[in-house]
Amino acid sequence: MRRWDVRVRWYLVALLGIPLVYLLGTLALPASHGAFHPVRLAPWLAQYVLVFVVGGIVGGPLFEEPGWRGFALPRLEAGLGPLRGTLLLGVLWGAWHLPQFLLPAGADQNGGLHWSTVAVFLLVVVEFSVVLAWIFNHTRGSLPLVMLPHASLNTAQLMVVNQLFPSLSDTEVNALIGFGAPATVLIVLTRGRLGYRRASTDVDV
Repeated sequence: MRRWDVRVRWYLVALLGIPLVYLLGTLALPASHGAFHPVRLAPWLAQYVLVFVVGGIVGGPLFEEPGWRGFALPRLEAGLGPLRGTLLLGVLWGAWHLPQFLLPAGADQNGGLHWSTVAVFLLVVVEFSVVLAWIFNHTRGSLPLVMLPHASLNTAQLMVVNQLFPSLSDTEVNALIGFGAPATVLIVLTRGRLGYRRASTDVDV
């Protein structure tokens, strides 16, 4: 939790890279053309920061990441290897969120309660788990540096998609496209290692 002393580029990835990837995934949707809703920049940025701090960090990552990445990921990587451990964690993390589909607001946000929307949601969570594992491993197991991109993801969904492209706010396909590409590239370029070094983040299994 106290490991903030990482290179600046990881803060840029967490704070700017994640919302940019979400935006690019949204722009890749054919329906995005003509769906842009202009906003006043200064109030939008102020609200973005507020949502990021209050809803983005406190609303989930602050309580989730000590368990998912802080506790589970090092043990899964040590026992199953970085790629299989990360993918298993992604499935568990996604399944843990599935009860939100039983709530009307949660289901509507993800396109409704249907097997296809649930499948898309699970794939997005697994993809994003790959990105978070890559960041976690490269920052020597820094929890703040996985909380920040997690918060960026939550905030981007609310502030980038819901406000700038409101007609596309009921789908996760944009995130599926956006994070699928970097997750695949990371797996291929690192040969499934995702920056994992056994001595840097390992714990007793």
